Amino acid sequence: MSMTLQDLQLDSLTNPLLLEVVFASVIGALLHVFIKARDLKLTTTKHNIEFKFREYFVGDWLSHIISVLVIMLYVLFINRRLDHITVNLYEALLATSATVGYSGDHLASKFFSATTKKIESAIDYKTSLADKASGTTDAPTPK
Repeated sequence: MSMTLQDLQLDSLTNPLLLEVVFASVIGALLHVFIKARDLKLTTTKHNIEFKFREYFVGDWLSHIISVLVIMLYVLFINRRLDHITVNLYEALLATSATVGYSGDHLASKFFSATTKKIESAIDYKTSLADKASGTTDAPTPK
């Protein structure tokens, strides 16, 4: 017979596991936010474009809201099942929660990132100007 967290006498209404699941999911989402910001910073530095973290965070508000909604949906789905999680699955549940937060933010950012689109547009504009200045508008980009 496997032991559940409820056997450890955790009250299901004030289940600390629920808070840990939410916390792990939010940490996963924030991890993606900071990794994405670092990648955007590297890209903009490489192309001599200004990058401000605050503008990225505010500009991608829709992605961040979608990420929070994904976390809320995940918590809603697993809330009733938390009392049946065995002690052996505890770490796996928290790792899964962090993965849901990270991947939810990643997918939302992939599809709805306004900042990425602005940066790509600025890079295209600068490339077009450089091509016009060098007279290579019709030539393929050299490797």
